[in-house]
Amino acid sequence: MTRFERVISAFEKYIDTQTGDLRTIISKEAEEGLKWRSEFEDLNTKKIIEIHNALKLLNQNIGKVNSDSKDRYDMVSQEMRVVENAVSSQL
Repeated sequence: MTRFERVISAFEKYIDTQTGDLRTIISKEAEEGLKWRSEFEDLNTKKIIEIHNALKLLNQNIGKVNSDSKDRYDMVSQEMRVVENAVSSQL
């Protein structure tokens, strides 16, 4: 084996070692990325579900307020008609 072949062999070993280390780092980063993404999606899914439930409750409350307001309006209108009839009958 000549000196040139030994140098090339050393370079090949060095390159193989470096690429192996790089592959290990990339695989670890990919695993951490997947873990982070799943945690992030879980967290955001929980937030979206919480927001959805809050909006649903708000919509129900708005519906109740609307129906209560309509009932009060009808009641006040009826009382106003009674008062108006009473006033016009007195005149």
